[in-house]
Amino acid sequence: MAFIKEEQIQEIRRRAKIEEIIGQYLPIEKKGRSLKCICPFHDDHSPSLSISTDKQIFKCFVCGTGGNVFQFVEKYEKISFQEAVIKVAQMIHYPLDVELEPSKKPVNSKYLPLYQVLNESIAYSQFQLDSVDGIQVKEYLHKRGITDDQITKFQLGYLPRTHRLHEFLSKKGFSDEVMIRTNLAVVNEYGLHDVMSSRLTIPIHDIDGNPVGFTARTMDPRDDRKYINTSETEIYSKGKLIYNYHRARQECKRQQETIVVEGPMDLFAFDKAGIHHVVATLGTACTTEQMQLIKKLSMKIILCYDGDMAGQHAIYKAGKIALSMGMTVFVANNKTGKDPDEIINMYGKDELIMIVKKPMVWLEFVHQYHLTHYDLNNYNSKREYVSIMMNEIQMIQDTFDRDYFMNQLVQETGFDFIQLKSLIPQEKKSLNHPTLIKRSRFSQMDGERKAQYEIVSQLLLSQEAYRRFKDELGFLVDDDCQAIVIELMEYYRTHQTMELADFLNCLEEERLQQLILDITESELFVQEPNMDVLLGAMQKMKDCLVRRQVEQLKREMHTIQDPVLKTKMVEQYIQLLKKTKKEK
Repeated sequence: MAFIKEEQIQEIRRRAKIEEIIGQYLPIEKKGRSLKCICPFHDDHSPSLSISTDKQIFKCFVCGTGGNVFQFVEKYEKISFQEAVIKVAQMIHYPLDVELEPSKKPVNSKYLPLYQVLNESIAYSQFQLDSVDGIQVKEYLHKRGITDDQITKFQLGYLPRTHRLHEFLSKKGFSDEVMIRTNLAVVNEYGLHDVMSSRLTIPIHDIDGNPVGFTARTMDPRDDRKYINTSETEIYSKGKLIYNYHRARQECKRQQETIVVEGPMDLFAFDKAGIHHVVATLGTACTTEQMQLIKKLSMKIILCYDGDMAGQHAIYKAGKIALSMGMTVFVANNKTGKDPDEIINMYGKDELIMIVKKPMVWLEFVHQYHLTHYDLNNYNSKREYVSIMMNEIQMIQDTFDRDYFMNQLVQETGFDFIQLKSLIPQEKKSLNHPTLIKRSRFSQMDGERKAQYEIVSQLLLSQEAYRRFKDELGFLVDDDCQAIVIELMEYYRTHQTMELADFLNCLEEERLQQLILDITESELFVQEPNMDVLLGAMQKMKDCLVRRQVEQLKREMHTIQDPVLKTKMVEQYIQLLKKTKKEK
């Protein structure tokens, strides 16, 4: 990759507003004067990542991760610093002569034969779609409204009956073992045979775009197994995979939301309507592992499962998992009772677009969902319903929304506010006011270390402070602080003023970057340079250095046997003691 000039890096950093770049990845909340969002670098349930527009840095006060705009993209995308600079340049349309080469995750050599055999199977199934038998499958797809472009995009295919796939792969040089390891073939009492024969095939990929298996639909109306999936293999675990993840990733991040559907056919309908930030959970049972993957795409999801009881129950379970992870949950307001492809066929694309453009908020869905399980004409049933709904309502952070749904509960049940509040579970009340405990590395600290951090904080504010420090003290005993001092010396050679976000680029070690961020977010850091603070901290350091010398002499005097040398050391020791008393 080509070299990027330091001047260009600084110019890109100055033009790129950190709040706008982070906003392309995560939803940002404005709380007073500060900007916050859910931290993507730990399992965050409430916004703990703070964005400083003045300093152009971010900092999470729970996990400690922080940095400037480049370091956010570098950590979020898991790419190199240079790749992050190029990516940010592209995001702000900065004319950089360096192209971002697509970086592919190294493929584990252990799994390479499995990916290869699956790729060959996909290619073979696509070819077979135009065979005599495959034409009928293609006609079926067209009847379902799936276009030829979509057939190509999603690599849809057909695997013929008997042992055709096994024969093809064997001629390509693949062993029976690798076919069995990928569940393309199985062995039973009749020998080895194809698993997906006589079926429409839909390839499934992992998050990096590697093929890992198939979901396949029968074309035989007598077959009770309408859909079958690849069985669990080394690379395929249904509960840990999201269909279309690798294709939808960028669009989900751009839209800052993800539409979650049940299966590929639902997803194809959205794709036809021009909606591409859609993924499928390959069934109604959404797992925690799947939701963790979806959370990396966006913090906002719109659940769009079937309208039957199983689908509604699946929405409720998936929504609860997402909420526990701090995500914002909406539910598609589908009153038609039809599947997405049926909606397009009967009402047109605009109806499907409207369903997800105006979704229900989570509590609207929860209200409808629970209402179907309870009889409000029965006191005990109504009381249980109210208790469950109050539990749900207390999870809402917004006071206006909480009051709205409590009013709705009063009107439909006849209970008053006092009765409703008496049913709030005691252990849930505190959830309305979550307390973030900030653990500062400066809360318990000896005087010497604090003085060094105070010095660093002043050096970050002014070149004049650095000159005074260099003339009167010159070094710090803490290795990390001294490493920062050396980088400051280099920085001030070419810069008249300090730009904290630029200086962070000079620190290659993440440990030093985190120390700088901790100092600048602590009570030690002030907005203006203060020479009295600097001089006071340097005097503390001088006192500490003298005390270190005294302690060192005391230790050495106990080991020295030479009386002349010992006398000189005692004199030196007395002089140092006088100096410490005088300075006090």
